[in-house]
Amino acid sequence: MFPLSLTMWAAVGGALLVVGLGAAVKIQSSRLETSKAETVTVQGKFDAFVSQAKALGDAQNAEAKALDEANAKLKGKVDETAAKSRTDLAALYAKYRGLRNSTAASAGSGQLPPAATVTSSAARTCFDTAKLVAAMGRLETGVPGIVEQGDVARLRLSSAVEWAASLAR
Repeated sequence: MFPLSLTMWAAVGGALLVVGLGAAVKIQSSRLETSKAETVTVQGKFDAFVSQAKALGDAQNAEAKALDEANAKLKGKVDETAAKSRTDLAALYAKYRGLRNSTAASAGSGQLPPAATVTSSAARTCFDTAKLVAAMGRLETGVPGIVEQGDVARLRLSSAVEWAASLAR
């Protein structure tokens, strides 16, 4: 074939190596530029997404803050109404106890009159007067406490209903 010397083969090999490396560098440079362009595009989309998410988050935070302020104002009104109702109920119960005590004091013992000691028939006597008076006394002292508890529960329930209705608006 072609009689070439060893130096000639080395020169041809070196030239092919330089051409091959030059082509590889050119291809890799082209790929690098393409990758940089894609990175810039993706970074732009990412930045847009981040700014959009931040704007939505700020809007939600502002809305939540406004709702918290509205709820705080409403809670203040409900607490004020509940406090007024509690003081009104306390005054009403104090008047009721005073009235009950004054009625009991002015009417004597405030108990039933004693039963007749003699009845026309033993079958007609159906209760022990002392036990009835004791039971009525326990009833009179217990009922106001139960009524107070019911009024407090009703007040709390109406406050909760008012608060829930304001949230629905």
